[in-house]
Amino acid sequence: MTTALGLDESELFSRGLANGRPKLKDRNLGGAIFLVAIDDYSNIDDEVHQDARDFLYPVTSDWQDQFDWAVSLADELDPGWLRSALDRSRFSWDVQRAERLAAIAERKRLRKERTANERKASMEQKQAAVVVRGDRVAVQQPCTGDDSRAGDAAAHV
Repeated sequence: MTTALGLDESELFSRGLANGRPKLKDRNLGGAIFLVAIDDYSNIDDEVHQDARDFLYPVTSDWQDQFDWAVSLADELDPGWLRSALDRSRFSWDVQRAERLAAIAERKRLRKERTANERKASMEQKQAAVVVRGDRVAVQQPCTGDDSRAGDAAAHV
């Protein structure tokens, strides 16, 4: 399209100059279902992971029916290729998830250990403070028989 000055009318998009609007990618429900299921498979929550595992790698006829239904919603998706890709990726996804779970367990262990060490250090500081205060209290305890303190000069006269 040209303007009155004979210049091309172009719009600036995130991908650069374009004549007209960029064509949006076609998306479909089946593809979205599989993307979410793959993301859920990597989730550290066991319940979410198990649901995604049952969906992506069906062992019962009910889960297989759901898988087949989602494949039918995914336009231009070859079910054989999808099965092959899921099977090839399963081991690496399991390893990644196991590493994340191990890292979380290690962080929890270190946090618990640090908290225990902080409690121990706090108790040691309190005990050291009691000893110091105990020395001061021992020096300033009243003499027997009167209300004056041991440190007072008048009490020992």
